Amino acid sequence: ISESQLNELKQDLLQIKGVNEVKFEYKPEKQRARAIIYTTQKIRQSEGDEEFRITELKQAILKHNMMPTELTQEVVK
Repeated sequence: ISESQLNELKQDLLQIKGVNEVKFEYKPEKQRARAIIYTTQKIRQSEGDEEFRITELKQAILKHNMMPTELTQEVVK
């Protein structure tokens, strides 16, 4: 993993509906990075309303030939 790969991934993640901010904790010596992704989720008003889908995060990560090892979610009010 390189910093340029992480920057490309960040740009893709920011395109996902509901993603507001992306930060990485990068450890080049271990070739690992931890992504911290901040999202806003609105209450759906109708069936046509788009909502944040966590599966889109995984798809974006896999698209960049990276493998997510753990995915946790924390609700902050």
